[in-house]
Amino acid sequence: MPENGNLLLKTDISDITQNISLCNGYSVSLTPGCYTIWYYISAAVKKHGMIQLTPVLNECAQTVFRTYAETAKRKETLVVSRCFIIEIPCASTLCFAWNSSAGAARINMNLCIEKLGRQSFD
Repeated sequence: MPENGNLLLKTDISDITQNISLCNGYSVSLTPGCYTIWYYISAAVKKHGMIQLTPVLNECAQTVFRTYAETAKRKETLVVSRCFIIEIPCASTLCFAWNSSAGAARINMNLCIEKLGRQSFD
């Protein structure tokens, strides 16, 4: 993975309800409702620096859910994870923006998205 870009996503288990679906290789389509989103990233980096992953909803960075890690040395594996609940008021597209100052990295990502039974937080 280069130092900046959107992470490539793959579907392991399709959502038969069609509330969550892969749009293209880089984004997921979500129907309105409340979701739990959990992600886990391991990145093997080549040099000292930082990595950052930001969820992006409808082209708007969700910085409150951003994760960040910094290497102590070169050739290190960094692990970050995050879990959050978010209300999606209208049909939306979710992707993940990757930023790194630690050079190109080999990345493994696990992503779990679950639509909750409640309709809103009101």
